[in-house]
Amino acid sequence: MKERKFPKEDDIVFCTVSRIFPTTIFCTLWGGQEGVIPISEIAPGRIRNVRDYVKEGKKVVCKVLHVDES
Repeated sequence: MKERKFPKEDDIVFCTVSRIFPTTIFCTLWGGQEGVIPISEIAPGRIRNVRDYVKEGKKVVCKVLHVDES
């Protein structure tokens, strides 16, 4: 059985934006793991359209705030 490696909290990771919803962005990390970015973490203040800040397929650098290994 192959061991899945997860990033640790406070790690800096590179990921690719895979799907965008009005309040959430899903991204793919190395190894195919999926990450979630809440809209509240994108920019300070109110965001009218999250697509003004990020596009599908864009590479982004993120800080890991929480890890759910389940």
